[in-house]
Amino acid sequence: MNELLYVMNGTVNYVLLRNFEGMPSEFDYNDVDLLVEDEKLAYIVKKDFSLVKDNLRSIKIKVGSNNITLNPNYLGDHYYDQKWEKDILKRRVLDHNGFYIPNKSDYFYTLLYHVIFHSRWKKTDEIREDYKKLLFNLAKELKLEEITENVLNDKNLSKKIIEKYMQKFSYNHVDTVRYKIRHNETSKLLKTSIFILKTHGINHLFFAIKLKIQFILKLR
Repeated sequence: MNELLYVMNGTVNYVLLRNFEGMPSEFDYNDVDLLVEDEKLAYIVKKDFSLVKDNLRSIKIKVGSNNITLNPNYLGDHYYDQKWEKDILKRRVLDHNGFYIPNKSDYFYTLLYHVIFHSRWKKTDEIREDYKKLLFNLAKELKLEEITENVLNDKNLSKKIIEKYMQKFSYNHVDTVRYKIRHNETSKLLKTSIFILKTHGINHLFFAIKLKIQFILKLR
């Protein structure tokens, strides 16, 4: 794992978004969430897409004796507002264990956004206990006095906190029509296609296009 992170540190602009506290020795091997600047990560770690069948965004690799699933969210995929994603990568910090993570403020607010707005969590009435504890501890370190246990126990109050933060920095929600019109993927797809064509040839480019079409059809 140390070798993988060493290679990534020298080749990819990335951050591990969450659940990295036990890395590189102890972590959830099946769910390593990253924010990555571009789509060359898969080629760097395995020289092909090697995508998990039921999730075209994931990269499954073997590190030592462990099978690890990397879940990259690429800049421009609109996991968060693209402006926010750029700021997260710009403000990233090198953890003492040898990998890049968000600074404490970005860690707090991206995690709060994640538990409130990303589909897996927004259907539940409460924030997960482990995330609630982590958010509360981060808030204390950041001296965010408005973040209390009562706030984190109430998703509506927590939502107001993240909305206020996003408004302050002009970050937008990615599921609005206005955002989608302003951030079309044409330019990003063109850059990625040129990269794949130059580094891996026309056959890999056709394969990548096929996977992209499958991903789009799956979303509909």
